[in-house]
Amino acid sequence: MVVDLNDPEARLLAQALNSIHGYDDLSNKGEVFRTILSTIPADKVTSLLPESMKSLQALSSLGQEDLAQHLQVWQKAQEVKLKHMILQFTGQQLATVEEAVSQILSQVRYQTVITPNTRSNAIYLLCKVYLDRRHQQ
Repeated sequence: MVVDLNDPEARLLAQALNSIHGYDDLSNKGEVFRTILSTIPADKVTSLLPESMKSLQALSSLGQEDLAQHLQVWQKAQEVKLKHMILQFTGQQLATVEEAVSQILSQVRYQTVITPNTRSNAIYLLCKVYLDRRHQQ
């Protein structure tokens, strides 16, 4: 497959592929994100990568401070980095999950954005409601 991309777009694609399967080289990651964010809007980047806005800000500042600050920024980036969760359902289970997610999506749109993925936010809110109810009992 051949794609025609400028440098920031190619770097963004590399980061997207790396987030699927690969490892980050933190010595280069700060510079990569500074380059990407200099030409591509942050909301577009968060829609393509498993990163939150806070994570992008922390990552783009890597390499612009001394080592102690670098480690603090890296730790903060790890705290807010989005994690993947792969689930498998039977057809009936999936239908139930999809129905619950679709019903709560309208509420998610009016809440503060937790992650750029609204379906993840919906599942999170469903779990939170369940746990809050359990704790009240």
